[in-house]
Amino acid sequence: MSDAELVRLPQEISAADAQALIERARALESDALGRVISTVSRLGSDPEQLLQTGLPSPGEARKLLLALGLERDPAIVVMDEPTNHLDLLSMRCLEEALAGFEGALLLASHDDRFVAALCRTLWTIRDGFLALGEVSPHTE
Repeated sequence: MSDAELVRLPQEISAADAQALIERARALESDALGRVISTVSRLGSDPEQLLQTGLPSPGEARKLLLALGLERDPAIVVMDEPTNHLDLLSMRCLEEALAGFEGALLLASHDDRFVAALCRTLWTIRDGFLALGEVSPHTE
């Protein structure tokens, strides 16, 4: 699988990497930038404000990294603790955006509600053993 087919969102993004994301977004051609801006907006952020900052917050950096990655139309998105650094509204926006993603999602998360909303298969690792099961629907 090539890098273009995979989007990986780590749990933490360094300040240097966050600054590089801003520069990468600013360098996009107008059509691609428009699509990234639209995705950032769907994720619950103000894209204009985000692109004007020199150093985005950890949550904003993760949203921008996801938006830049989705612009490549990947086959799989791998996310480590996707709801970290996000407020409730941003978590809901992320859930809605990922629900429409047509590729595969691989989520490492402790957020049972988020996982139940997006996943059908659950892999649990405990005491060095892997268990495979179905995700139980979450009711609020």
